[in-house]
Amino acid sequence: MRENVELRDSDWQLDRRERDVVKRRAPRRLDCSYLITAWAADTLNEHVLLGQVAQALLRRPVIAPDLIQGSTIVKQPLPTSLLHQGSLQSIGEFWQAMRTRPRVALNYTVTIAVEVFEPVEVPIATGREFRTGLAEAGPAGPRLTSGSQELITRKAAGGPAEPPKQ
Repeated sequence: MRENVELRDSDWQLDRRERDVVKRRAPRRLDCSYLITAWAADTLNEHVLLGQVAQALLRRPVIAPDLIQGSTIVKQPLPTSLLHQGSLQSIGEFWQAMRTRPRVALNYTVTIAVEVFEPVEVPIATGREFRTGLAEAGPAGPRLTSGSQELITRKAAGGPAEPPKQ
């Protein structure tokens, strides 16, 4: 298993609701790789079995959301691939650790999306407030002086500005 950095997305996803907005960081993508082998009495049968497995897997290049289990995995279609490039780097070491001769095998990769950040609820802005006037330096930074303020409020739907109140 390794992170798929090519699919990394740093943008926020916004789900607008009636009274607020839920901001979510994009989920992280992980490539989960599986080594599929066949063990038979002879090599020809192993190849036939793996050929049938490859056909079955290639018929469904995407795993449907209704088959996904787990609370942190995003319920969306999961792309799959056979013999994903770069994922067979240590296949020789694998067979050596198994203390057996190398066998014919398929590398099957499923890319999953995992939620790692909590969503943030943000209230919807209903107006804008602009203040103008002379700035006065103070210990907390510049602030508007009380005698020279103008307040302009705009409607959230883009309506006209109200005239400054005197």
